[in-house]
Amino acid sequence: MLAARPEITFTVHTHSRSGAAVSCLAEGILPLSQHANMVLPAVCYHDYQDVTRAEDECAALARDLGDKYLMVMKNHGLLACGRSVGECFYWLYYLEMACKIQMDVLASGRKPALVSDAIVGGLYQRQRDAGERAWRRPGLALDDPHAGPQGIGFPKLKRRRALTRRYSAPPRRAVACRDRIEALTDGRIWHIR
Repeated sequence: MLAARPEITFTVHTHSRSGAAVSCLAEGILPLSQHANMVLPAVCYHDYQDVTRAEDECAALARDLGDKYLMVMKNHGLLACGRSVGECFYWLYYLEMACKIQMDVLASGRKPALVSDAIVGGLYQRQRDAGERAWRRPGLALDDPHAGPQGIGFPKLKRRRALTRRYSAPPRRAVACRDRIEALTDGRIWHIR
């Protein structure tokens, strides 16, 4: 999948309770909350299948992902992609929160109030435009794997290397990001590549 999208440098795949629950719903993610509305146009779906070869599954995932950043893997879990750790976390956070809110709303048994496609599209475009302006800020390269979605990056690379050598521990922000992803996914297994 990473070969099909060269701008993607990070992926996270989760099996959280709410993500897996939404992946089992025929309608997928619904436009119920601000969280869902901010990412809904970036979501695609991948059907559950019995794959005998990993190459076949990789090709199917890349085909289904297309130009999106989020994937609901039917009856399985969630997948988020990004040009940096920060962007990948941003997408995963909003998708995971959308799933949690959706399951809470559906558990209430009441009829949900859905937001129109026009409102969802407008909100998504505004937040993507703001994110792209931040990404293109002078001095911040899109290929910087340590930049966040709002253009907030780690300390300069030389300093980070020196700290890593001196203390042999990852930067605090990387640890904090890992801990937030773990908390977000209820401590379930997750993979970052």
